[in-house]
Amino acid sequence: MKQELQQKGDELKATATPTAAVLPFRAWIRQPQSMAASLLLLVMTWPVLMPLLVNDTPPPIGIESILLLEAIPGDAEASFTGAPPYLLQLDAGPGNDAVAFTATLQAEGGNRLLLGQRLSADADGLVRIVIPTQMNGRYQAELVWNDAAGTTQRRQFTFGVNPGTGP
Repeated sequence: MKQELQQKGDELKATATPTAAVLPFRAWIRQPQSMAASLLLLVMTWPVLMPLLVNDTPPPIGIESILLLEAIPGDAEASFTGAPPYLLQLDAGPGNDAVAFTATLQAEGGNRLLLGQRLSADADGLVRIVIPTQMNGRYQAELVWNDAAGTTQRRQFTFGVNPGTGP
């Protein structure tokens, strides 16, 4: 019986197929086809990976003061107290369907400063602009746009800002 088992074992060894050697990962990655496949995978996934790797978003600005300027006939000049940055909200009128607004700001006795061109208004008719620098004194803001007939429309707002810390 012992001889028979030995003979059967020899027969099995002779008919057995050789097994393939399993390469460790480092040896596998060094092969030319593996390097080419890895490079191709990187190139194909780069558009998806790029936004995850690069964060170009500017830091958020904390608004300290909100200046809401509305053009209502008979209203007195607006007066505000607060620290920068300022959120300037200019009232273009509800339902204003103008495509682009131009906003300027002029300090009393100073030069006119362009705040923005091709600005848009929200559904409530407010054009919003952030002013990050300190404001102090009297100002005149102007909002200019063309209406549906192509006529130039203007709204001017006169207001004063005191850079104190309270609203």
